[in-house]
Amino acid sequence: MKTLIVANWKMNPQDLVEARKIFNSLKKGMQSVGKRGKNIEIIVCPPFLYLYEFLRGLRKIHIIKLGAQNCFWEEGGAFTGEISPKQLLNLGCQYVILGHSERRRYFGETDEIINKKIKKSLEFKLNPIFCVGENLQEREKGQTIMVLQTQTKEGLKKVTKKEVPKIIIAYEPIWAIGSGRACPINEAQSMGC
Repeated sequence: MKTLIVANWKMNPQDLVEARKIFNSLKKGMQSVGKRGKNIEIIVCPPFLYLYEFLRGLRKIHIIKLGAQNCFWEEGGAFTGEISPKQLLNLGCQYVILGHSERRRYFGETDEIINKKIKKSLEFKLNPIFCVGENLQEREKGQTIMVLQTQTKEGLKKVTKKEVPKIIIAYEPIWAIGSGRACPINEAQSMGC
């Protein structure tokens, strides 16, 4: 079984010089791992504007894969500011983060929207990293399982059994983000994600 480490860089760093420093440090560290890292896969998800820069530097490091932080649910068209799964695939991405709590919260992404993105990503052979998780209020009301089941059921609607193994479901306990409260490992593992 492979260990996956997903590095979502969010909206960081602020310039290409710093991005290169961080990326080169990661590459150097992974080159030293060598064959010992055969059961590890690192998925780096930088901001869109750094994707091509990093792709060029990944050619000889098989342990690191390139992922995107989001995509749109259409192949192309008049959708200003969006990026399609086809564009990401053509750029060399293998993964895309979908359903992240920040996209749900700040951009109003619903389970229906996330489902469209998952299906379109799969169509273009991108592996979705599908985020699910409950907020503090839902947790305190004992609704964790219900929230996760709903998000998963709606997010995977009309996804075939053949496609499901291509999806990474990432449990994201929203209540723990930036709160100083960590989600215990046994609890995260018990979520089955």
